[in-house]
Amino acid sequence: MQKWEYLYVNRWRGIERKKGQDVLSASKWNTLKPNTEMDGEEWSGEFLALLNELGDRGWELISVTPGSGCCGGVNPLDISGDADGISSYGVTIDVAGFTNLELWTFKRPKE
Repeated sequence: MQKWEYLYVNRWRGIERKKGQDVLSASKWNTLKPNTEMDGEEWSGEFLALLNELGDRGWELISVTPGSGCCGGVNPLDISGDADGISSYGVTIDVAGFTNLELWTFKRPKE
């Protein structure tokens, strides 16, 4: 019977408000290196390069699971440090349901 080993890659992103705008948008994705092979540090390169490296090491992608870790009622000052007029109206921002987490699961045969 074939035995497998598994590896997980966590990706996350926040929200940001660009200066002078009253709307929020998704920030760039951040990636945590798989700690079984790459010390669990944040990956600073292109995500495609990480995927190619994992493929070269024999890892096969089996799933990507999205998640929503944001809760509602975020104060604009907590997001950018500069409310740019929004918080003076007492507005809070609800970002519940925003996909900001991904769990990438890989496997390869155990030797």
